[in-house]
Amino acid sequence: MRTLEEYLTKKLIALSGKAIDKEQYEIYLYGMYCVTSTVIPSSLILLTALPEGHLFETLLWLVCFYKLRSLAGGFHAKTQLRCLIESIIVGLSAHMLSPLCSRLPWWCCGIVFSGILLFSILEAPVPHPNKILDPARRSRNKKILILLLCILFPIAPALPDSFSGYLIHAVGATLILGIMGVARNHLRDLNHPN
Repeated sequence: MRTLEEYLTKKLIALSGKAIDKEQYEIYLYGMYCVTSTVIPSSLILLTALPEGHLFETLLWLVCFYKLRSLAGGFHAKTQLRCLIESIIVGLSAHMLSPLCSRLPWWCCGIVFSGILLFSILEAPVPHPNKILDPARRSRNKKILILLLCILFPIAPALPDSFSGYLIHAVGATLILGIMGVARNHLRDLNHPN
């Protein structure tokens, strides 16, 4: 994936006709990384929502999932290409599973929200293998995550069914990826003790 970003960045610079230094190149390259890792999957997920008429529900899912995920941490793919593919799969699963989520009894939804709340208190944010948060930032992320969950849980039942299904899916997907991240980190620590 890095070669795609480099290729696109070089093409963009060539089209501009400007000579840039190495520092500017790195900034352009980072911008292209942001496009390929966020804009592309989000656009594909939104495009798949159009035929079903679930654009606003999908926007709700994207905002909630990305925010919850950024605060909770969790499973990360080993390569950017795998991350791109897995992000699209998780997003597409929202379209398939949200109707089922909206039909769950509210006590089941309470279990999902309680599960992520418990996960948030005990484990979040799950550290990224290459990006360790300082203790103050970890504490801040945990508090914001818990506050956000406490706000979303009472809101979910008041939403129309299609919206509540997407919201429940965003919370559930965050919980599953968080647990997968904790498991991967524990397995890594068992296989490579310090």
